[in-house]
Amino acid sequence: MKNEKRPYLKAILLTFLILLFPIISGTIIAISGLEGTSATMIQTAAFVVAFCIGALIAKKRAGSLQNIGLRLANIGDLKDYLWFLPLILIEILPFFAGFEEDLSFSYIAAYLLFMLAVGFTEELYFRGIIVDILKRKGIVTVIFLSSVLFSIGHLANLLAGAPLNETILQVIFAFLFGVVAVQITLATNSFLIPAIWHTLHNFIASITASNDGSESMIISGLQGVILLVYGIYLWKKKPDQLQILAVNPDLEPDLYRGDGIV
Repeated sequence: MKNEKRPYLKAILLTFLILLFPIISGTIIAISGLEGTSATMIQTAAFVVAFCIGALIAKKRAGSLQNIGLRLANIGDLKDYLWFLPLILIEILPFFAGFEEDLSFSYIAAYLLFMLAVGFTEELYFRGIIVDILKRKGIVTVIFLSSVLFSIGHLANLLAGAPLNETILQVIFAFLFGVVAVQITLATNSFLIPAIWHTLHNFIASITASNDGSESMIISGLQGVILLVYGIYLWKKKPDQLQILAVNPDLEPDLYRGDGIV
């Protein structure tokens, strides 16, 4: 098979590409003075455009979004969904902090659309196209580099005025999130479950008070620990994942050798 030319450069450029859209939308919002639902819809539109561009890139690379990983996860038995219980536990924790005050239908609807756009767009880039670009370099490179690029992208929050300490914690959390998400993608030959998880994670964070006060540190810490343990567990089980998660046989087994040679 044809070797990928300059895969690291392509992965980095794609990261910069997707970062352009929240920066552009943020600039538009700041200049126009938009707030609330209107500002959220501008952000949503920016990510929809980013998704469309990513879809064109994916189609050029693999012929279709399905071939790049946007397809139903190939899981054999119902009991295999028990593998995703840690994800459910992670998303239950924020509800212990309670809901945000003054939630309205327009707010919930706007943020749900926004988080859908963010979740599916970022997974298309980081667990779809970038994974496809790096797959010839071995599983260690795929997991580590795609997760590093995903986490570094969150440094852009500093431009929006986020505190340095909170941003650093978010970068660390994003890295752990990426490690788990990419392993699920490789195990199921699909980034659909990570995209749904990504969407729900962001949406739940936006409607709960889990980012406010001292409880936020406790919740984030517990979520981080679960992600770390779950990520290590998935890594340890990788020789058996093809059987446990009934992965599509089209997934190249050489990726799990870790030697970067195909």
